[in-house]
Amino acid sequence: MMLLSQSGASRQRILVVDDEPDIVEYLCTALEDNGYETMGVIEADKALAAAKSFGPSAILLDVLMPGHSGLALYRDMRLDAALADVPVIFLSGYPATKQDGSRTPRWEEWKVPPPEGFLDKPVSISTLLATIKKILYREGRGGANG
Repeated sequence: MMLLSQSGASRQRILVVDDEPDIVEYLCTALEDNGYETMGVIEADKALAAAKSFGPSAILLDVLMPGHSGLALYRDMRLDAALADVPVIFLSGYPATKQDGSRTPRWEEWKVPPPEGFLDKPVSISTLLATIKKILYREGRGGANG
């Protein structure tokens, strides 16, 4: 199932990929309420094609999904010329930061570059919006309104 909300060609596009329909709907609604155009994908094996057709400014990607993991999908995106430079923010229900302050992802070991962002679930909308804005400006892609 794919969810798509399109309006306003000048808005930044955010692809939301998560196997939980409620999370996709929640994030897409929050992003749309804040000026972004969104596409939600709940089937990981369809996310690569959706990303190519949607042309996102950034991608929110769940780490653990059935069938095609977020990590495998991320690796595929980084190897695809059309998607290699699109900023990715991982979302995970497994905290990336341990109590001792160390981070659990081992990008070199997994043979992928670190993503542009990593947020723990449940995602705070204010943190999500700030992260997206920071990444889009850093990447020279503008904010929600250009």
